[in-house]
Amino acid sequence: MRIVATLLLAIPLSTLAQADGSGPPAPATAQWSLGAGVSTGFVVSSGMSGLGLLSSGLVSSVPSANASLERRLSERTWLVLGLDGFVTSSRRDAVPGLVTYAYSRLDQRQLAADCGVRHVVTARGTPVEVSVLALAEVGYASIDATLDNGAATQAQSASTWLAGAHVGLALERELTAGISLRVATPVAVLSWQQSRQQSPGFPAASSHELEAGVLLAPRLELRLAF
Repeated sequence: MRIVATLLLAIPLSTLAQADGSGPPAPATAQWSLGAGVSTGFVVSSGMSGLGLLSSGLVSSVPSANASLERRLSERTWLVLGLDGFVTSSRRDAVPGLVTYAYSRLDQRQLAADCGVRHVVTARGTPVEVSVLALAEVGYASIDATLDNGAATQAQSASTWLAGAHVGLALERELTAGISLRVATPVAVLSWQQSRQQSPGFPAASSHELEAGVLLAPRLELRLAF
């Protein structure tokens, strides 16, 4: 009887402890998210002749590294700051007497920074979180190359400055507590770019372009929420 009485007394006491806040605390909501990953280098576009830093004739679609930091603004909205870029260098030996018209040297560099917001559109607790991104972007890309036609070589260089904005989608799945995997891509892009091309013996050529179109350029990220 004493055991039963003790249990009966313990039940309301534990209930009161939880009600007055002295029980176990609720799990804290993450306020920051840090991520890093790579782009796939796979690009599908429509309505854009030159996609600037995202995919253009100036800089080919090369897998790049990216990192971003997010700060929670509200229950469903995050502030996003990100960097993306790559550096590549390739060399090819020329074959004497063979007309190839190929690059024997090709050096490419690209760096872009973006800032904007990410808004979650799915309910909390959904296995796969879907969100919409709206980001402004600035960046720079350059290429230095040597064109070899088998009989002679020609040095070439080009550079592009870009400013623009895009709307995108992100899918995120939690792997374990605080760690998740995200796949994200731009969908609609608006960009302004200024390009300059230079070859020895020829005047430099400059161009300006304002473009808009549809773009899919997936990237994969591993993220830590804290």
